[in-house]
Amino acid sequence: MKKEFDPLQEKEITLGYEHGLEKNEVRIYAKKRFHHLQMQEIRLGFEYGLTKREVRKYAHPWIPNEKMKEVREHIQLGDREGIPIIMPGGFSRGVVLYGVMVGIVLLSSFIYLGKTIFHKPLILELTSEKIELDGSTPFLPTHYIKEYTEENTQLILPKSIDFRIPGERVVLYKLVGEKESITKLLHIQIMDDQEPILTLTSQKITLVEGEPFDCRVYIDEAYDEINGDLRDLVDCSNDLTYGLEEQIIQYRVVDKAGNMVEEELLVELVPDITQS
Repeated sequence: MKKEFDPLQEKEITLGYEHGLEKNEVRIYAKKRFHHLQMQEIRLGFEYGLTKREVRKYAHPWIPNEKMKEVREHIQLGDREGIPIIMPGGFSRGVVLYGVMVGIVLLSSFIYLGKTIFHKPLILELTSEKIELDGSTPFLPTHYIKEYTEENTQLILPKSIDFRIPGERVVLYKLVGEKESITKLLHIQIMDDQEPILTLTSQKITLVEGEPFDCRVYIDEAYDEINGDLRDLVDCSNDLTYGLEEQIIQYRVVDKAGNMVEEELLVELVPDITQS
């Protein structure tokens, strides 16, 4: 193996092949950043009949294996509405939102304390004018505030926006004082870093020499969560060298963000006995 896995990780990879998983399924969890117990939950998802799209809902290294199991079991039971949404760090969305709301309430309380008769210019400074996030990272508005005037002011944070779709978003921060207000814009570039799904109808086929070959016939699925159906964008070759017993046909597809996935088809050529 090119990657250095520990013995428990190697065991999960071996079990995947022994239990009949395809190479592209094993490859989803055969990554060193996964703990072996996380690998196990991903492997079990495939063994219990989950699709790759369903497994990818919890196949993230920052989700603890206990939470992975909880999500997997909800999907197996068909309880899609009850699937817990896990944020980086293992916190549920409810906990994160509750923490943000509590922080805002406490922050608002301090803003209206300690009023002074002296007028000071309002200050609202962000950590940056532009940031990048991937679709799986939550946007927490308070994380990007560097400094602001707290006395006798009200801080208005950006409204909720769907950050799952790649592209640029612009959100507004506003600080309202007794006599003036100021605003700041934050430009957010949502990045697509998820590779597409590419599967073939078979990993190996047998052809008689001289028999027509069309590589696209063996494409089972080419799909991306953002770009949709990518079958027309799959790159493969119909060129076979007759005389060689076995040849490998390479398949590749790239989504609009540049994320690429590859597959291989082994073609076994046998002589045409009718010509002898």
